[in-house]
Amino acid sequence: MHRPSHSMRPALAHLIASALLVLTAAACGDDTTSDEATVETTSATVTTARTTPAPTTTRAVVHTFDVYLLVGPEDCSEVVPRPRTSTADNLVVGALTQLLAGPTAAETAEGLSSWFSSATEGMLREVVIEDRVAHVAFDTALRSTIPNASSSCGSAGFMAQLDATVTQFGTVAAAVYSLDGDVAAFYEWLQAAPPTT
Repeated sequence: MHRPSHSMRPALAHLIASALLVLTAAACGDDTTSDEATVETTSATVTTARTTPAPTTTRAVVHTFDVYLLVGPEDCSEVVPRPRTSTADNLVVGALTQLLAGPTAAETAEGLSSWFSSATEGMLREVVIEDRVAHVAFDTALRSTIPNASSSCGSAGFMAQLDATVTQFGTVAAAVYSLDGDVAAFYEWLQAAPPTT
Protein backbone atom coordinates (compact mmCIF):
# COMPACT_ATOMS: atom_id res chain seq x y z
CA MET A 1 0.00 0.00 0.00
CA HIS A 2 1.23 3.39 -0.90
CA ARG A 3 1.25 5.78 2.04
CA PRO A 4 1.30 9.56 1.65
CA SER A 5 4.58 11.10 2.44
CA HIS A 6 5.05 13.23 5.48
CA SER A 7 5.25 16.32 3.27
CA MET A 8 1.71 15.75 1.90
CA ARG A 9 0.06 15.26 5.28
CA PRO A 10 -0.28 18.92 6.25
CA ALA A 11 -1.81 19.82 2.87
CA LEU A 12 -4.29 16.96 3.07
CA ALA A 13 -5.29 17.91 6.57
CA HIS A 14 -5.83 21.48 5.48
CA LEU A 15 -8.01 20.30 2.60
CA ILE A 16 -10.10 18.10 4.87
CA ALA A 17 -10.51 20.91 7.37
CA SER A 18 -11.65 23.28 4.63
CA ALA A 19 -14.16 20.72 3.39
CA LEU A 20 -15.52 20.27 6.89
CA LEU A 21 -15.90 24.04 7.27
CA VAL A 22 -17.90 24.24 4.03
CA LEU A 23 -20.17 21.38 5.07
CA THR A 24 -20.69 22.90 8.50
CA ALA A 25 -21.56 26.23 7.03
CA ALA A 26 -24.03 24.60 4.67
CA ALA A 27 -25.63 22.66 7.49
CA CYS A 28 -25.87 25.70 9.71
CA GLY A 29 -26.68 28.11 6.95
CA ASP A 30 -29.51 30.62 7.14
CA ASP A 31 -32.31 28.70 5.58
CA THR A 32 -34.87 30.95 7.12
CA THR A 33 -37.96 31.35 5.05
CA SER A 34 -39.61 34.65 5.65
CA ASP A 35 -43.26 33.97 5.99
CA GLU A 36 -45.19 37.10 5.42
CA ALA A 37 -48.11 37.28 7.75
CA THR A 38 -51.15 38.49 5.95
CA VAL A 39 -53.02 40.88 8.14
CA GLU A 40 -56.62 41.26 7.12
CA THR A 41 -58.07 44.55 8.17
CA THR A 42 -61.79 44.51 8.47
CA SER A 43 -63.31 47.90 8.00
CA ALA A 44 -66.53 48.03 9.92
CA THR A 45 -68.97 50.55 8.52
CA VAL A 46 -70.99 52.07 11.32
CA THR A 47 -74.32 53.35 10.19
CA THR A 48 -75.83 55.93 12.48
CA ALA A 49 -79.57 55.77 12.25
CA ARG A 50 -81.09 59.22 12.48
CA THR A 51 -84.52 59.13 13.88
CA THR A 52 -86.69 61.71 12.20
CA PRO A 53 -89.41 62.84 14.59
CA ALA A 54 -92.92 62.40 13.34
CA PRO A 55 -94.42 65.63 12.07
CA THR A 56 -96.41 67.41 14.70
CA THR A 57 -100.01 67.81 13.79
CA THR A 58 -101.37 71.04 15.13
CA ARG A 59 -105.07 70.94 15.50
CA ALA A 60 -106.90 74.22 15.13
CA VAL A 61 -108.85 75.23 18.18
CA VAL A 62 -112.55 75.44 17.43
CA HIS A 63 -114.31 78.28 19.20
CA THR A 64 -118.04 78.35 19.85
CA PHE A 65 -119.97 81.61 20.06
CA ASP A 66 -123.23 83.19 18.89
CA VAL A 67 -124.40 85.36 16.06
CA TYR A 68 -127.49 87.47 16.65
CA LEU A 69 -130.44 87.35 14.28
CA LEU A 70 -133.60 89.45 14.03
CA VAL A 71 -136.76 88.01 15.54
CA GLY A 72 -139.43 89.78 13.50
CA PRO A 73 -141.06 93.00 12.39
CA GLU A 74 -142.70 93.81 15.72
CA ASP A 75 -139.46 95.07 17.25
CA CYS A 76 -136.87 96.38 14.81
CA SER A 77 -133.97 95.78 17.20
CA GLU A 78 -134.97 92.52 18.90
CA VAL A 79 -132.32 89.86 18.32
CA VAL A 80 -131.75 86.30 19.49
CA PRO A 81 -128.51 84.28 19.62
CA ARG A 82 -127.79 81.30 17.42
CA PRO A 83 -124.64 79.19 17.80
CA ARG A 84 -121.72 79.18 15.40
CA THR A 85 -118.14 77.88 15.42
CA SER A 86 -114.87 79.15 13.98
CA THR A 87 -111.14 78.43 14.13
CA ALA A 88 -110.23 82.13 13.89
CA ASP A 89 -107.85 83.20 16.68
CA ASN A 90 -109.68 86.52 16.99
CA LEU A 91 -113.13 85.61 18.27
CA VAL A 92 -114.68 88.87 17.10
CA VAL A 93 -113.39 88.20 13.59
CA GLY A 94 -114.81 84.68 13.70
CA ALA A 95 -118.20 85.84 14.94
CA LEU A 96 -118.55 88.72 12.47
CA THR A 97 -117.43 86.52 9.60
CA GLN A 98 -120.21 84.10 10.48
CA LEU A 99 -122.76 86.90 10.97
CA LEU A 100 -122.02 88.40 7.57
CA ALA A 101 -122.68 85.02 5.94
CA GLY A 102 -126.34 85.27 6.97
CA PRO A 103 -128.75 82.85 8.64
CA THR A 104 -128.93 79.15 7.82
CA ALA A 105 -131.88 77.66 5.97
CA ALA A 106 -133.14 76.19 9.24
CA GLU A 107 -132.99 79.58 10.95
CA THR A 108 -134.87 81.22 8.10
CA ALA A 109 -137.51 78.49 8.33
CA GLU A 110 -137.71 79.28 12.03
CA GLY A 111 -138.78 82.81 11.12
CA LEU A 112 -135.49 84.53 11.92
CA SER A 113 -134.00 87.09 9.56
CA SER A 114 -130.89 89.21 9.11
CA TRP A 115 -129.55 92.14 7.17
CA PHE A 116 -126.71 89.87 6.20
CA SER A 117 -126.68 87.09 3.62
CA SER A 118 -124.42 85.38 1.09
CA ALA A 119 -124.27 88.77 -0.68
CA THR A 120 -122.43 90.32 2.28
CA GLU A 121 -120.24 87.32 3.05
CA GLY A 122 -116.54 88.16 3.09
CA MET A 123 -117.04 91.92 3.49
CA LEU A 124 -115.24 92.12 6.82
CA ARG A 125 -111.92 93.90 6.35
CA GLU A 126 -110.35 94.29 9.77
CA VAL A 127 -110.93 94.08 13.51
CA VAL A 128 -108.60 95.82 15.95
CA ILE A 129 -109.35 95.76 19.68
CA GLU A 130 -107.88 98.57 21.79
CA ASP A 131 -108.87 99.31 25.38
CA ARG A 132 -111.84 96.96 25.05
CA VAL A 133 -113.13 98.86 22.01
CA ALA A 134 -113.44 96.88 18.78
CA HIS A 135 -112.64 98.94 15.70
CA VAL A 136 -114.38 97.09 12.88
CA ALA A 137 -113.87 97.94 9.21
CA PHE A 138 -116.18 96.69 6.45
CA ASP A 139 -115.81 96.78 2.70
CA THR A 140 -117.25 100.00 1.24
CA ALA A 141 -119.45 97.83 -0.98
CA LEU A 142 -121.50 96.90 2.10
CA ARG A 143 -123.39 100.19 1.76
CA SER A 144 -124.53 99.54 -1.82
CA THR A 145 -125.24 95.87 -1.13
CA ILE A 146 -127.83 96.56 1.60
CA PRO A 147 -128.98 100.16 1.03
CA ASN A 148 -132.21 99.74 3.01
CA ALA A 149 -130.23 99.29 6.21
CA SER A 150 -130.14 103.08 6.38
CA SER A 151 -133.86 103.35 7.15
CA SER A 152 -134.89 104.09 10.73
CA CYS A 153 -136.04 100.57 11.54
CA GLY A 154 -133.40 99.06 9.30
CA SER A 155 -130.48 100.78 10.98
CA ALA A 156 -131.82 99.81 14.42
CA GLY A 157 -131.88 96.13 13.52
CA PHE A 158 -128.58 96.34 11.64
CA MET A 159 -126.77 97.89 14.60
CA ALA A 160 -128.47 95.55 17.09
CA GLN A 161 -127.10 92.52 15.21
CA LEU A 162 -123.60 93.95 15.03
CA ASP A 163 -123.38 95.21 18.61
CA ALA A 164 -124.80 92.06 20.21
CA THR A 165 -122.44 89.84 18.18
CA VAL A 166 -119.34 91.92 18.90
CA THR A 167 -119.89 92.66 22.60
CA GLN A 168 -120.71 89.09 23.65
CA PHE A 169 -117.02 88.63 24.40
CA GLY A 170 -115.52 89.85 27.66
CA THR A 171 -112.68 91.56 25.85
CA VAL A 172 -115.03 94.00 24.12
CA ALA A 173 -117.23 96.62 25.80
CA ALA A 174 -118.05 98.74 22.74
CA ALA A 175 -117.53 98.91 18.99
CA VAL A 176 -116.79 101.54 16.37
CA TYR A 177 -117.55 100.67 12.75
CA SER A 178 -116.18 102.03 9.51
CA LEU A 179 -116.22 101.55 5.75
CA ASP A 180 -112.61 100.76 4.89
CA GLY A 181 -111.46 102.87 7.84
CA ASP A 182 -113.84 105.79 7.25
CA VAL A 183 -115.87 106.01 10.46
CA ALA A 184 -117.85 109.08 9.40
CA ALA A 185 -118.94 107.43 6.14
CA PHE A 186 -120.33 104.41 7.98
CA TYR A 187 -122.47 106.40 10.41
CA GLU A 188 -123.61 108.90 7.78
CA TRP A 189 -124.88 105.97 5.73
CA LEU A 190 -126.99 104.85 8.71
CA GLN A 191 -128.02 108.41 9.50
CA ALA A 192 -126.50 108.16 12.94
CA ALA A 193 -123.87 110.03 14.88
CA PRO A 194 -120.53 108.25 15.30
CA PRO A 195 -119.74 107.15 18.85
CA THR A 196 -117.48 109.28 21.01
CA THR A 197 -115.64 106.22 22.32
